Amino acid sequence: MKAYLIGNIRFFVNRIVFLLVLILVILLAYFFYVPSVEIFGHEIFNPFFHYFEYLSWWLHLMSFITVISTLIVLVFLFASFYFNIKKLRQEQKEKEYEIRFTRKLVAYLYSDFLLDRTQKEDYFRFFKRLTKSKMATEILFKIIVRIQKLIDEDFRMKFNELLDNTGLRERIEYSLYSNNISEKIIALKVIAYLGVEGYNKKISKYINSKNYALRNEAIITYVRLSETNNLDFLLDQEYHISQLTLNAILNAVGGNLKKDQLDYDKMMNSSSSRINMAGVLLVKDRKKHDYKEQVKSAIQKNDGLLNEIAWDVYTSMGKSEADLDFMINRFPQENHANKVNIMKALRDFDQNEKLLDFLDTVIKTESVLIKIYALRLLFEKNMSRLFAYQRMDDERIAIACREVADFNIT
Repeated sequence: MKAYLIGNIRFFVNRIVFLLVLILVILLAYFFYVPSVEIFGHEIFNPFFHYFEYLSWWLHLMSFITVISTLIVLVFLFASFYFNIKKLRQEQKEKEYEIRFTRKLVAYLYSDFLLDRTQKEDYFRFFKRLTKSKMATEILFKIIVRIQKLIDEDFRMKFNELLDNTGLRERIEYSLYSNNISEKIIALKVIAYLGVEGYNKKISKYINSKNYALRNEAIITYVRLSETNNLDFLLDQEYHISQLTLNAILNAVGGNLKKDQLDYDKMMNSSSSRINMAGVLLVKDRKKHDYKEQVKSAIQKNDGLLNEIAWDVYTSMGKSEADLDFMINRFPQENHANKVNIMKALRDFDQNEKLLDFLDTVIKTESVLIKIYALRLLFEKNMSRLFAYQRMDDERIAIACREVADFNIT
């Protein structure tokens, strides 16, 4: 609550400063137009008035704009020079902090057998002393996330001990409630990787944020912190779920051993193709072959990416006669990538008359690459049919036959 209040106070102070600057510009414009003004009983004369008193009002205004523009340009040049120097110094300081923090953190994490309580206190004092500035705190948080992300060993307990003994846990809350998007994202990363509890309400709010980056990070944080793998919250998403977010969700779900409470039916039947996609990918990841019919339904939806992912999952599941009929019937209307997937899956079926008739149609009508896949099936199980195609006059079939023969010889 304290962080929330401070964040709001900062927000309102910034707005008030902006309003005061705007009022000052308006007052200067008025002062420029009159010979003098009286403030608290003191009369202040305009030294420039006699230069412009006989001009039309619009010339007055143009003169004011010219003067103000010149001042703004001068201020801008000075500020640009100042901030460039400041930025260079800050970048140098950031590098120094990064090197020192990384070395110290690694020593802290891997030196348990050397540390007694007194020595630990030295580490705590070091980080407490050097993280008084906002910049240093952000760098430390980034390094903590980077280390926990890159190293398989679970250091959450050690990192949380560090936060508790340096007063940095409160800084996480300040960042989470900040009006700065980048600060919020850093806070969410720390919360996710260190398993910091108590902020579910705020995280849930950010899941519905209009800002894509914040929304994506909040979703990942929510999944990582959840005690189960229940993704029902995705069903209420108002905004488009990107492929990047989907991959991050799958990594977060796949990287834990939490109880599987996913409602696959709801995900597969959602009106959002992206949520359908998440359901299909999770069916494959968890080897939920009972949901083959739902995957088949996803194939028939009018979404190219979902269609390709669903075909990839469907062809990796167990095969039946009904699956063969479905693949053959859908084949003509599918794109090239899906046709390749289907041809690869057909290797698991016995070559009955139905399949042979289908392969004959494919060899005579499809592109050379698809012809090659069909001819390879014949090479593996039906050489007499393959020889029959080699004797045909169709040049494209001849090319495909040569490719199959060369491939299998080499």
